[in-house]
Amino acid sequence: MRSMVRNGIPLLLATALALPLAIASAAAADVVTRDDLALTCGKAPPGHPVKGRRDYTLMSTNEKDRRDLRYHDYFHIEPARKQLATGNLSWGVMNNLHFVLHKVPNDHPALQLLVQWAKAGGRDPAYASPACYLAWASEFAPNDPMVWGYGGVYFYNKGDKAMAGQWWRKALALNPNNAD
Repeated sequence: MRSMVRNGIPLLLATALALPLAIASAAAADVVTRDDLALTCGKAPPGHPVKGRRDYTLMSTNEKDRRDLRYHDYFHIEPARKQLATGNLSWGVMNNLHFVLHKVPNDHPALQLLVQWAKAGGRDPAYASPACYLAWASEFAPNDPMVWGYGGVYFYNKGDKAMAGQWWRKALALNPNNAD
């Protein structure tokens, strides 16, 4: 699994956690509420027609899942990453991310690219907002601290420090020893 360390996210996380506003705003709420997102996002997309939705953190347990992860990486994650690196924010990036995230809602590399795409100004009305994909991932895998960490980065980038603080507090509660 890729780490957020390689991509500079821990620095952003540390900076945001040090902000008194984010801490003070989040201190009142220990539980992240996704009510607003649930109302605007609706039901999560269905998973694979046969395999359903699968948990990224458990996919290394068998060869078929590892193969699927390699395929996702090669045919969807890497093309999206290359497109994003060139500044091309067209539908292809979100199309590839949607393909992966509707099958594996908490796919860490896909969520990381989703956050980067949104920060770069990516928008595609054909797909739900990145906040929805993060909400669906947090509903699907509520005990995956990486999902909550990426959600914190997304909301911080959007200027919602209170929501970012809530997501980061949840990530830290799930894995207090993780420096990411």
